[in-house]
Amino acid sequence: MEVWLARLQEEPDPIPVATLLMALDRLPGPEPGPKRPLVTGPIDVQSLDSAGWVAAGLTPKQAASALRYRAAVGGFRNEEVLRRMRVLPEGWMERYGDQLRFPEPPPVESIASKGSGRSQQMTTSGEGPSTRRRAAAPREPVDLNRTDSLTLLRMKGVGPWVAGRILEARRKWGGFAAPEQLREALGWDSLANVLLSRFEANAADVVQRCPDSLSASDWKDMPGVSRKEAEVLVRYVSLHGAPGGNVSGCLGVRDSVLRQVAIYLRPCGGK
Repeated sequence: MEVWLARLQEEPDPIPVATLLMALDRLPGPEPGPKRPLVTGPIDVQSLDSAGWVAAGLTPKQAASALRYRAAVGGFRNEEVLRRMRVLPEGWMERYGDQLRFPEPPPVESIASKGSGRSQQMTTSGEGPSTRRRAAAPREPVDLNRTDSLTLLRMKGVGPWVAGRILEARRKWGGFAAPEQLREALGWDSLANVLLSRFEANAADVVQRCPDSLSASDWKDMPGVSRKEAEVLVRYVSLHGAPGGNVSGCLGVRDSVLRQVAIYLRPCGGK
């Protein structure tokens, strides 16, 4: 027993430094995290897809927003249009500014070439330069209740998506009472704020309807009305009527919605 205790009290042999270093080298290190790929070549923002935006540093959600924004404004014509897109990470433009590529503007013909080719165009195609020239942008502000799709598409910054949303909202609502309704029509406040000053609307041009004849679906199609509020309005009119086209006493519907809906209502018959 005494011999065994004596052995326990003996100092252990020291580990050589070389052996200790070799053991440390063999220890597993931390696993490397995923590295986000960086774009090193030219970036064509006009044709960049979702994967390309993610590779350039955007999140998948930001990339989806970038594609929607590009379709809404009719493409990234220049750096100014791209800078308006608020989903870009901070410092993104400064980091990739030299790599960005935008569509080249169409070449402008000289006056001399236009003059010399005028007679040839008239004789070969039967059309003068004026008929082949691209349609000029419409005079602004554009009336939301009177414009058509061709006029909208000639406006700078208005693409097929924006034009379609405007025309669809006008059809459902019966017209725009004010340009501020663009926010609801587009569902995109930042884009609508950019376009507001370029449009006008007159509340006198909206189509007014009799509340007694409106179904829940009709109420739902009015600006700002939710599905639940549409059902509340149907019950209110069936129980209390709408004298003079007035439903301002309807509880369960937001005051802001009632004020907006009032513009689209008229008295029913002789009431």
